[in-house]
Amino acid sequence: MSILVLVPTSAEYRMVDWPAIRHSAGRDFTTAICGFGLAAAGIGAMRLLAEQTPDHVFLVGLAGGFITETDANYPAIKVGDAVVFRRVTCHGIGAGIDMAAAPDQFWSADQMGWPHLEMDGSAVTDRLDLVVPDADARTMGEKKTLLSVTAASSSPDHARWRRNTYPDAVAEDMEGFAVAVACRVSQVPLTIVRGISNPVGNRDIRTWQTGPAMQVAARRVAELIAGIESNV
Repeated sequence: MSILVLVPTSAEYRMVDWPAIRHSAGRDFTTAICGFGLAAAGIGAMRLLAEQTPDHVFLVGLAGGFITETDANYPAIKVGDAVVFRRVTCHGIGAGIDMAAAPDQFWSADQMGWPHLEMDGSAVTDRLDLVVPDADARTMGEKKTLLSVTAASSSPDHARWRRNTYPDAVAEDMEGFAVAVACRVSQVPLTIVRGISNPVGNRDIRTWQTGPAMQVAARRVAELIAGIESNV
């Protein structure tokens, strides 16, 4: 089985000891940088999928977490966690203003009835399912969505508006949906693992735990690759 591990940026890539991750996974795999943001990541992923023709793709990188306490409705998410997502939802492609101060002035592509892509008689909408291990699915149930955005939340208020708009979202990134579309077009299964480096809406990068979060996410990828035959 050919495995391709995509990382959005060179900064994230350099945070990981990849030879050690390969050793931990117990098998070889290809790593590549796909690009930052929805546009670059989608184009980069499509190019790499065509070049590498993998059987399975992993996207690993950093994300902001919608930090919550454990309760009946939401799983607990904290800085330093590695999260494997059940699905990815696109936000920011549509019409209007995405702001907490204007909650009724944004319409997503789905709300407007515009699919992102139509192929083979089916439409790619704002939400795409991902490949996740059974154990992870049981741990967090349906509340396991990655919100993929065109621009990160600018403040805690902005983050709260997005969380209220997408109550099943547990983290926010800027590449997952684009890579998922590329994998859907290429008919290759995708697993997304993100290390939570900061709360969504916290723009003080001095407080972000980027290195530890990226390393724990890479170790989680190694675990999943090691068990991919039984878990996928």
